[in-house]
Amino acid sequence: VLPELQTEIEEALMQIASSELLRGICVRMKVLVGNPATLLMQLAQVQRMDLIVMRSHGATGFTRFVLGSVARQVARQSLVPVLVIRDGSSLIQPDSFMHPPRILVALDGASLAETALLPAAQLCAALAAPARGAIHLIRTVHRLSTVDDEPAERVDVMNEEAMAEAESYLRRIEQRFQKGDLASFHLTITTSVVTHDDAGDIWKRVIEECECIGDVIGYSACDIIAMTTHGRQGFQHLLEGSITERVLDATTHPLLVVHAHAAESKAAVATQSSHAQ
Repeated sequence: VLPELQTEIEEALMQIASSELLRGICVRMKVLVGNPATLLMQLAQVQRMDLIVMRSHGATGFTRFVLGSVARQVARQSLVPVLVIRDGSSLIQPDSFMHPPRILVALDGASLAETALLPAAQLCAALAAPARGAIHLIRTVHRLSTVDDEPAERVDVMNEEAMAEAESYLRRIEQRFQKGDLASFHLTITTSVVTHDDAGDIWKRVIEECECIGDVIGYSACDIIAMTTHGRQGFQHLLEGSITERVLDATTHPLLVVHAHAAESKAAVATQSSHAQ
């Protein structure tokens, strides 16, 4: 980096660090030279950061395919949770909320999806303090229309059983916030089951539920969406796509992305640190 450019960057960072929004917060600055996504992820892990916050310009189509997006790469691969704020999204300012900050956490019944629960709870409690934050849990369920030669009555029973199982699952997760490992955050919890006819529609249903929680009386919308990513790359990613990335493309809400193996990585880093000591 040219000396004059280095100086310009540092001056810009100083201006941000001294802004009113960051008053009273300890701020450290660092200029990184190299691949932005790689360097950000490496720094976050080495410094044992709790969260990466990034703004996404929302490039789509051919431009995104060729150039990629730093925010997208970091969100997909980072083992540190990433909060991506899209262009056009409203500022996250708790004082201006019409209700306590509310985060929607999308679950599919698998344990890996639950990795997003702890980071979502931490962020929600921090934004709401000293008030009580809120989390809305959703469980996505595939609604069957036909099943081979099964009669319509049997298909209806299968759908009812799937809904009952999903509701039972959400009650178990809710118990974790009331009496279990997440109770210390003192959050208000609501739940709803979201059905979809096709797996390709899941991302649409997540966004719809975030914008208007129709099944919960007194609740109109969420402020942030939290989801887990498996971090697939290469040909496998091109084939399977990513529900999380489709949500990122389409929503104007901030998106908290948590890698499915983030907890394992954090535990491994802590173990290595203790051994080094």
